[in-house]
Amino acid sequence: MPDQITDIPALMSNGSVEELEGQILELIGDSQPIGTDERRVRERFPICCRMLLTPVDRSAQEVSDEMSIIIGKDLSRSGICFSHELPLTHRRMIITLTQSEFGQFKVEAEIAWTRQTPVGLYETGCRLIRKVM
Repeated sequence: MPDQITDIPALMSNGSVEELEGQILELIGDSQPIGTDERRVRERFPICCRMLLTPVDRSAQEVSDEMSIIIGKDLSRSGICFSHELPLTHRRMIITLTQSEFGQFKVEAEIAWTRQTPVGLYETGCRLIRKVM
């Protein structure tokens, strides 16, 4: 059965937004927020873990043959930043993290910004859009 993608604003009534935020809070655990930046509305917390990125095309289909491994940098309740080796080819993606402590964290995200680092890797910041069920 394919994954069901659920729109976060539509979930307000049944508590799933709180569930997603709960999963994010479990991911960040006892981390301390990263220094403040006047552009940021939410606190960011460092994460350093491997995650799976699956691009999503314009017709909302997952592009499984372009999956790649990314490394988390920081996470907030509304966004995520990560490092990756190659430029991304799609603006939207599914980001999946599976940990034995809390199970699976799987969300759709949209690129807000991306840049190449001095060492040749890329950093990308994304807005979290939906929880994938």
